[in-house]
Amino acid sequence: MTESRTSVTVIVPAYNEEAAVGETLRELRGGLDVDNSRDYTILVVNDGSTDGTAEVLDGLREELKLEVVHSPQNRGYGASLKKGIAASQSDFVMTFDSDGQHDPKHLPEMAAGLESGYDAVIGARQAGKGAPLWRVPGRWVLAWLVNYLCGRRIPDFNCGLRAFRRSVIESITHLCSEKFSFSATSTMALYGRNANVKFIPIEARKRTGKSTVSVGTGLEAFLLVLTSIMFFRPLKIFLPVSFLIGFGGTAMWTYELVFRQDIGESAVIMLLTALQLFLIGLLADQIAHLRKQRQ
Repeated sequence: MTESRTSVTVIVPAYNEEAAVGETLRELRGGLDVDNSRDYTILVVNDGSTDGTAEVLDGLREELKLEVVHSPQNRGYGASLKKGIAASQSDFVMTFDSDGQHDPKHLPEMAAGLESGYDAVIGARQAGKGAPLWRVPGRWVLAWLVNYLCGRRIPDFNCGLRAFRRSVIESITHLCSEKFSFSATSTMALYGRNANVKFIPIEARKRTGKSTVSVGTGLEAFLLVLTSIMFFRPLKIFLPVSFLIGFGGTAMWTYELVFRQDIGESAVIMLLTALQLFLIGLLADQIAHLRKQRQ
């Protein structure tokens, strides 16, 4: 009796990567062909590129046995991954950036992690490696927020090299961003659903070409992280704010009572505000639990 082989779809989103995508895909195909124990499909999603990316992909389609999907307009990194996930029919789905940062040698190890029972396997890059200095503070803030939401230290919340059980990633794609924050929001969605996640150390190389990540991208990611916290664990926002306001109101109450023998309106308002926020947080937390149960 022939043992069934695991099927894996490697999704490669590409937007204006004419200079890098050809070499990246050749290296990817070569790396996958070394693993004879699984059936790999490379699915490239051209996200409305305006350079020669589409022509490069069409030229390599037969040679590298690629499946290529062309989007008529640019919709974003996450939207490309969602389109690839929707088109896949394999047991596992992997994401692999087209700018030459990732090494395909890690993919068999990631597939093995899924086969051993994990819902997702995510690459963990060396902290700060290859990142411009101006991005470091923003990454630190986002990392702190993600760790706060997940209740644990996440080695790398934003790495684009990741592998999922297809059924798992399909169940959370509606919670993931359609822009660059897909990686961060998918990480939070996994932990919000109590998925079994494994991180493996990987080598990240300098990308080919110019990154389109900007300050606006960072602000968008920050807002999406806050939204995700509100979606999964709203008490993590309401409770600290309620505590701080309540602590301030109590301190003001004590000061006015001891030194002025009177209680001012400000202290009362702060304590009532703290109580209201706490009760709203409890209500929001119950709604979040009910929403997750229905999905």
